[in-house]
Amino acid sequence: MAIRAARQHGYTGLTGDLLGEKTWHQLRDEMYDDMIGEMEARCVYPAKTSA
Repeated sequence: MAIRAARQHGYTGLTGDLLGEKTWHQLRDEMYDDMIGEMEARCVYPAKTSA
């Protein structure tokens, strides 16, 4: 939404291509993958023991 508003007011960014070669869906998926990776890195799993 912020990018759309900026474009409507003439802002094109440094290159005019704010997304690069990626789609919004690809950027969103990468963001979520990064968030999941960070959450998993903070998890401490108990060691498995044989019964």
